Amino acid sequence: MQAPLPGAILIDQLGALLALTATELSGSRAASTRAERSVRDQVYDHIKQRCPDTSLQAGDVATSLNISKRTLHRALAACGETFWRCSSKLVSISPRACFNRRFPIV
Repeated sequence: MQAPLPGAILIDQLGALLALTATELSGSRAASTRAERSVRDQVYDHIKQRCPDTSLQAGDVATSLNISKRTLHRALAACGETFWRCSSKLVSISPRACFNRRFPIV
């Protein structure tokens, strides 16, 4: 039987799920830090730049931002986001809007 998604995407999703679960279980629903929001914004910008690339994965973005995938997922989770949710927001809009820097994504 073949998996419905490539293994790398499933691993990214599992990482995001674990980060969100850890944040929830820690009981600390404090507001995200400036650094975490900065990482989230950089992730959004990177996804916008590579919007047409449907194979983009969290590891690709983390590498280009010089951070670990764990840090990426942890920062997004602190902001109540996941990599999939960030990228799906942009994939669902028109390709032209991907390159419009003023397009609101949050």
